[in-house]
Amino acid sequence: ETALDLNFLGINLSKVLSENLTDWKMWILPAIALILTILSTLMSQNNATKNQSEKQKNDPQAQQAAAMSKSMFIMMPVMTAWITYSWPLGCALYWAISTITQMAQQFIVNEFVVKKMKPIVLKKKKKSQVKKQVIDVDANTVTDEGEKND
Repeated sequence: ETALDLNFLGINLSKVLSENLTDWKMWILPAIALILTILSTLMSQNNATKNQSEKQKNDPQAQQAAAMSKSMFIMMPVMTAWITYSWPLGCALYWAISTITQMAQQFIVNEFVVKKMKPIVLKKKKKSQVKKQVIDVDANTVTDEGEKND
């Protein structure tokens, strides 16, 4: 008998789902890990599309990144399902807790850091646009990009 107790909420974490398909308790952790992975990828995609400007949406590199993001939306849940099906349930528990932690970090960054940084970034952007204006000393006029007004 082992000295470690590998039970968590009545589920033996050392068992593999693929070897115990008839035990309904074995399906709980893989299902939770799968649902959390889907929610995590949706959250990431939502944040990525929200932060894209119209100019970036027409950029070929941005379109390629969007296609890769869509493929990740499919592959991550499939990969999660396969791993939690074929590895011990302890991996499913680890995967679920890691995903919850990642989602919490992403939420905190989006809600607190990004929202606080947005006004600062916009302020710097306006300052950089003002710096692009050139003063034409001869005509005593302010013009954009050094164009001379007559």
